[in-house]
Amino acid sequence: MDIDFSKINEIYGVDILYSCQENFDELIENIKLLKRIGIENTYEVVERYPLLFLDDSKEFSQKIEKFIMSLGENYKSILELNMSLWEELL
Repeated sequence: MDIDFSKINEIYGVDILYSCQENFDELIENIKLLKRIGIENTYEVVERYPLLFLDDSKEFSQKIEKFIMSLGENYKSILELNMSLWEELL
């Protein structure tokens, strides 16, 4: 795994880092979903928006599905050009 947890700790603090540890299974499942749908910068997204990945995997999947539908079929390109769009899911 290529997530820089020290970066998460530095930006968000130890409480969020502990939340990542406590919810590690959900974190992994949610990362796998993004990889399956072709998001290439998944680890960077996790480092910037770790709270998003702590949701229950079913809830996360529903959020992502709605999000992608709102962006349209070019969602990958749109998200690569503007990572701040992920904030809409927080």
